[in-house]
Amino acid sequence: MVSGSDRPSYRLISRGGEKQFHTSILEWVSSAKKERGVHVKEYEGFHYLLIAAGMKPNPGYRLVIEQVREDTVYIRELPPSEGMMTPQVVTYPYLLLRGKGSPPEVLDSITGKQITPSGPDP
Repeated sequence: MVSGSDRPSYRLISRGGEKQFHTSILEWVSSAKKERGVHVKEYEGFHYLLIAAGMKPNPGYRLVIEQVREDTVYIRELPPSEGMMTPQVVTYPYLLLRGKGSPPEVLDSITGKQITPSGPDP
């Protein structure tokens, strides 16, 4: 969780946890995850923060949260493990966070560069 006493609070949503959300959120995730970057959507008083890796050639790719500091989330994109057998199936790795207040800044944990939000999504 990303939070502090006077800071916004965001929680990572598991893939199974997404099922509880309104259809409009599910449709937004399905569409936005295809474009690499940070996507933000506001719905019923909550902000949804989607960090997407874009299209990948197999399910061995994934995004992980490496570290959380104050209002900053550091993520890392991991490729398949060396020697890992994976089916050649297109996937769209992503992380979904939900919270109130301003969305946290998202940085690449390797380069330290900001992963630029794509702007508010409809």
